[in-house]
Amino acid sequence: MPVFHRTLLAAALLVSATALHAQTRNWTPAVQVEKTADQARLLNAKGKVLLEQLDGFYPEGDVALVSRGSLWGAVRADGKVLLQPEYARVDRMEGTSLLQACREDNESCGLVDHNGKVVLPLQNERFAVFDAKRTPWSITRQDRTGAYDPKAQRWALPQEYAQLRIGGGFVLARPAKDADWQVFDEGGKPVPGVPAASDWTLWAEGERVVGSQGVFDTEGRAWVSPGKYSEISGLGQSALVQGESGFGLIDAQGNERMAPQYQLIEPLQSEHEGWLRFVEGESWDERRVGVMDAQGRVLLPARWDGIDLDLADGPAGKDSQLIFRVLKDGRIGALDAGGRELFPAKFESASPLDYGSVLYQVSEGERTGVCDFTTGKCPVPVRFDRVFEYDGGQEPLFVVSLDGRYGLMDAQGNAVTPLKYEKVEESDAGRGRNGGARFTVTEKGKRRPLQLQWSEGAWHVSTKPVETTVLHEPYDGHPMASLIRPVIEARYLPADLNDDAAISRAYAEGRLREAQYPSIQLSGPQAYALFELFPEADRAAHRLSLPHCRQPDGFRLLIGRAADASACADPASAGLSFTDAGDGSVTCKECAELKLPVRWVRADPPPRCTVPAWSQREAQQAYTKWLTAFTAAMQPLKKGASKEQWKAEAENLRGSLVLQSRATAMLVGLTTNPESFAKAMQVDAAQLGDDLLPRLLTLLASAEVVGSGGLYPENEPGLADACAEVWYLRLPALESRQAQGKSLPFTSGYQLPPSGQLQRDRYPFATFTREDGVLKLVGLSRELAQALLVVGGK
Repeated sequence: MPVFHRTLLAAALLVSATALHAQTRNWTPAVQVEKTADQARLLNAKGKVLLEQLDGFYPEGDVALVSRGSLWGAVRADGKVLLQPEYARVDRMEGTSLLQACREDNESCGLVDHNGKVVLPLQNERFAVFDAKRTPWSITRQDRTGAYDPKAQRWALPQEYAQLRIGGGFVLARPAKDADWQVFDEGGKPVPGVPAASDWTLWAEGERVVGSQGVFDTEGRAWVSPGKYSEISGLGQSALVQGESGFGLIDAQGNERMAPQYQLIEPLQSEHEGWLRFVEGESWDERRVGVMDAQGRVLLPARWDGIDLDLADGPAGKDSQLIFRVLKDGRIGALDAGGRELFPAKFESASPLDYGSVLYQVSEGERTGVCDFTTGKCPVPVRFDRVFEYDGGQEPLFVVSLDGRYGLMDAQGNAVTPLKYEKVEESDAGRGRNGGARFTVTEKGKRRPLQLQWSEGAWHVSTKPVETTVLHEPYDGHPMASLIRPVIEARYLPADLNDDAAISRAYAEGRLREAQYPSIQLSGPQAYALFELFPEADRAAHRLSLPHCRQPDGFRLLIGRAADASACADPASAGLSFTDAGDGSVTCKECAELKLPVRWVRADPPPRCTVPAWSQREAQQAYTKWLTAFTAAMQPLKKGASKEQWKAEAENLRGSLVLQSRATAMLVGLTTNPESFAKAMQVDAAQLGDDLLPRLLTLLASAEVVGSGGLYPENEPGLADACAEVWYLRLPALESRQAQGKSLPFTSGYQLPPSGQLQRDRYPFATFTREDGVLKLVGLSRELAQALLVVGGK
């Protein structure tokens, strides 16, 4: 997140591992959300803590749900805590001013309003509420169910029933499991003239209750007389009825839309517009299948053995395209929405390549291809032994094989490569890079990479050398590590795969799927590995991140999908044990069984950042030059600057300040929210004054660079790339205060640490980096902030 888009406070100080690192923003004028690295807390407008040690904050409307570990609570926008985070579940009930709260996951549940009042005690087991706006709600306690009206906050039907069904303005209630259904309206009143029966069902769209006893509305009016049909059930916009001659359709007033005459009427799988499949014929073996709409109008005459309707994605901005797959004599064909034949029923199989795709992989005899079921054309002719879609490119691409030879084709039927390879494999290396696609091909027994490029509306084999930089990418190209950018403590490689030449040979010989280092990279409780690079490796080890357990004689990696660091203490948990061999290598006793290398050698990557040789004279010269540029850039912002002003000055600040840094965060906080700075430093905001930034500039102007603390050990990935160096700053005002016998704010004693060492709570420092030879500020330490409060500018 760009630094200027945050409300940045003292959280941006360079603090120790135990010190505060927070970001604060207003949810409402009455509630602030203060986030630290791991948790958050809520404060009211006066700074009083409402809730703390929160892991999640989820505002919506005037209520926010909060979580602490696995427990949930709720707070209102004016700061009133409705529910402490001590419930297994808290859910919003949409369309109402109620929350469902459960002390256990699906037990001890009740309702709390937005004033914090319990309107339904927490003693129910189940809320059968699939749409909170559809009322009443079915709520169960001790196997007895009632209908609750959330608007009136009362029971429409008491919790005395074995089963309820709710919909269409009705409540069907069964007193016992095998009893008849009693019919009530949604307010809980019996519908007059409607007897109890065993086969009542709800037709929600028609707002009717239907069964062999007839069709009734909520007023008790009969729209179909008892016994006219042997079976009635709601079917979307129509009701399905069964008479002596078969199945038909009626509307909500009992009018026959389609007279009973068919063997079967049922919804199409896509349920598009309520369209229905119908079957006619003297017997099932002589069946003929057609399609009608929800009103009973025939769309496709009954002449097929089977019909399915697929909805394919239309062109951008257009509606979905309708594809009828039809079956005749065991073969599949395709019709468009109007019933026009695109393909005769000739395919033995036909399935879309992806959900919503117009392209179908089809087979005919022993051959396969890819056909467009909206145009009637086959871009990949049905003449190949096998066809595979490559899913990593921006445009469709297919691997095809015929008589043992492989090649590549595009979705227009053009041959991207000839059919000349013994094998074509997808490659993750370089996948999607620069709009391209990467494969490994085997030709005349030798494996090599093949790079394709999409240009001028077509795929082309790249004439440029295939990139091999993946061998030297950060984190060995590991996708998760490259994203998270962790600090790597140690890196191990297979003993026989520890240089570029060995990797290239293993790739060419098929011992590695990619020309990529199959490293194990250890970082705190996690290890990053790509064991799937080994073609024969057991899938049990195929995890991008594995829990890392430290051992006295080495380390252990846990395997299995559910494994986590908490299982380190269990010696029986499945894992790989790497034992120190005493020569810089480790051996893994379980690896052989999983088809992984047994011996691994330590090969730590070169440091990401290096610290130049320290010269106090050169550092002071660079600091003086930096201070001039920095002070000039700060002039428009010295007093009461807004966030908008900081954004407007961003380009001017770039010459002396790393914009996405802790220093920027602190500086913005000093001018836009000094109260939060005061909270972080545990001082009274009233004592700060409104001139913090000018006082800081005065303090920096008096400073002298007196030592280096080496590279700052940044543990936040987004900030680590700055490679910031610690520079200790002598502040004459501090030394004058010490000479007067006054206290200093450093509990470890005021003393310049040894050169090259970072020691906290001893001496003020700032962190800097060099970009193209220009010194830029990265961070201002907590120790410097403490000095600012004690002597800054005074």
